Amino acid sequence: MWLIASVKEYPEAKAELEKLEEKVFNWTLKIHDVCVKILDEEEILAKTQIDGILKQVQDEEESGVFYDAFEDAESLKEYDEPMTTTTASNPHLQHLKSQINRIQQKKASFRNKKASFFLLFTAKSKLVKFISPVRMT
Repeated sequence: MWLIASVKEYPEAKAELEKLEEKVFNWTLKIHDVCVKILDEEEILAKTQIDGILKQVQDEEESGVFYDAFEDAESLKEYDEPMTTTTASNPHLQHLKSQINRIQQKKASFRNKKASFFLLFTAKSKLVKFISPVRMT
């Protein structure tokens, strides 16, 4: 059963409500900040993985490929050169790049939500202070 206190019955209700709203506001801002930090770490991880893949590809390209001596030109034609992994055709690399793109979109979304939440709360608190009746004694 929910009980709603009126201001007449419980004069401190309005002040407590404002304190609770402020706590909710502060915690919501903290949650948004933590979510952005988590996304930052995920982005760093994905970029590190991309750097690792690029380093591996670069090392493979820089390492010289040594061929055994061939007896004649015909045997050279029969030899298929191994395919090197290029960065454009690496599906894992493409996946990581799209993951970074999604992370950046999520971070922008969180920043926008935080900004609009902040504006909404400050506008509401200014409006409440403006509308609040002045006590006459």
